[in-house]
Amino acid sequence: MLRGLDASACQDLLPYASLEADMRFVILKAQQGNDGFDPFFIRNVQGAIRRGLEPFAYCFAYPLPHLDPKAQAQLFVQRVGLAWPELAKRPLFLDYEWPMPTQWKRWGCTAKQISEWCAANAEEVERYSGRTPVIYTYPDWWANVSKADVSWASLYPLWLASYRSGWPKDGDGPKLPKPWAGWLFWQFDGNGGLRLPNGVDADFCVFNGDEAALQTFIKGPGGPVDVVEGSAAETVATRP
Repeated sequence: MLRGLDASACQDLLPYASLEADMRFVILKAQQGNDGFDPFFIRNVQGAIRRGLEPFAYCFAYPLPHLDPKAQAQLFVQRVGLAWPELAKRPLFLDYEWPMPTQWKRWGCTAKQISEWCAANAEEVERYSGRTPVIYTYPDWWANVSKADVSWASLYPLWLASYRSGWPKDGDGPKLPKPWAGWLFWQFDGNGGLRLPNGVDADFCVFNGDEAALQTFIKGPGGPVDVVEGSAAETVATRP
């Protein structure tokens, strides 16, 4: 398993120079639903590139009934493409964990509505970016969504939040929610057990594979997708 972490503006600028030498990737928050773009995204992508880490982008989704899942998907891909075109050509990550089930009635949500919304959102990200996205969730939240049909989710790799103490070892793995039969990324620390070298709390993850598997995941069927410094542009790197 390869080591990495995920971060957002909550961690400010990441202390890349002091990270452990075996860190290989960082998954960075780019978008918050239909709201703003993360203000630290571009600078943290730049830091990751300089440090030799593989960067990825994620969206914290708003699966609410009054919001169009396809429009939110397109906005995410467009914003990432404008900020850093090569990242929009890599697999994108979709964070499905909100709203809390206790708030569903307030927002007019149901398990069926959230499942259908997330399915449409993930499908549109794949169609619009040309790459299959990765789904993030955590077991308690997903168990409530799974009261509806979630069979569609088996089409997408899983990034699961399931916490434990200390870095996982080869052979370790989280308990999988349905319908997944395997996991690709595991967020194993999110409760302050591990911290960044500057003392700031962060979420730490592992990738279920070696370096060759990570590069295959990144490149996909279309060939190399290298992210280089200074390549941010004002063009959207998406499919028509």
